[in-house]
Amino acid sequence: MSKSVTAKIQPTLLVWARETAGYSIDAAAKKIHVSAEKLVACESGEQSLTFKQLQEAANVYKRPLALFFLPDAPALEARVQDFRLDSDVADQPLSPAVNIEIRRARQHRDEAMELARELESDIPSFLVTATMQERPDAVAQRLTELLKLDDQKVASWKNQDEALKGRKAAAEAVGVLIFEASRIPTEQMRGVALPFDQLPVVILNGADSAAGRSFTLMHELTHLLLRQGGVCDLAPTEDSSPNARIEQFCNAVAAAVLMPTSKVLALVPNSAPEAWTMDQLGALAKPFRVSREALLVRLVNLGRATHQHYLTMRPLFREEYLAFRQSQKSESDGGPSPAVMAVRNLGKPFIHLVLDAYANERIGLSTVSDYLGVKLKHLPKIRGMVLGNGVAA
Repeated sequence: MSKSVTAKIQPTLLVWARETAGYSIDAAAKKIHVSAEKLVACESGEQSLTFKQLQEAANVYKRPLALFFLPDAPALEARVQDFRLDSDVADQPLSPAVNIEIRRARQHRDEAMELARELESDIPSFLVTATMQERPDAVAQRLTELLKLDDQKVASWKNQDEALKGRKAAAEAVGVLIFEASRIPTEQMRGVALPFDQLPVVILNGADSAAGRSFTLMHELTHLLLRQGGVCDLAPTEDSSPNARIEQFCNAVAAAVLMPTSKVLALVPNSAPEAWTMDQLGALAKPFRVSREALLVRLVNLGRATHQHYLTMRPLFREEYLAFRQSQKSESDGGPSPAVMAVRNLGKPFIHLVLDAYANERIGLSTVSDYLGVKLKHLPKIRGMVLGNGVAA
């Protein structure tokens, strides 16, 4: 088929694909390499995209090309609640990158459910719940017991990277699918929770530090317990809106899981608030495998530091994070391999299901490649990392 031939499709499908991806007319037209006037005319049915332009639109909107030849647009996907509180993004729509990551996570969860049924595997139920009327420490204890995060396990992790892997594995062991997003600024999203009674989903932002992702993981797991999903940026706020109260509650639970009250107070027995230095915070944070900022927020909540001191230290935490991001860029030399990124972003449980389905001849190699989003040449390395013969990032 010549790529200059016009594509005869229902114009409502173009509108549906653009809007569900989160693009404005101007932004979409720029990416598809057509004028905004042309795209408006195509969406109204007055004109048509060429086949080549339709292929470009499918790539931009991250939709299969065949979908545009359906007779009608599919039903709209349920929108997730926006819990972001940072003033720069709180009133802004979710970016296309975030929308597409949420859609991809839902698709992978559907695929996991289908593969598990095909393999006649047990699908674990996620039945633990919590309410906003409970004390954060009580919910934290329940979550800690669910994840089996005892003192011995935490002490065995040598650094924050190991702690993140251990905490992810603990959540995956109780039936949570954990995916990680790439190339999304943390200002747009730190985490997402998608509650389900089976295979609930947490999305972490891979651009964040290991300590930051550990905190986000516990925050999003609390959202799952509350059965209140959404997109979060974990921005500090003194707002009293319903969303802010939920975010404050999830932050309090996450902090109590990672830094139990009794253990923190044992390290800082002096009840008077102090002006903690970065070095002091680093030493106190180390045994918990958390960031200096998370530790200081915990000290504020426990009355061992003032909120004003936290505000004073925030620029230093920001500098620390920017230095981390710069070091990641300078050390990447092109970034991790596709195999390493696939294991990090998709998680071992999902990849296990795909590999098991292939081993049991339920799917072919091309489907394996589609599910994992990598070329087949990367499959041996992925198999090695997931089955224990390699180390995933």
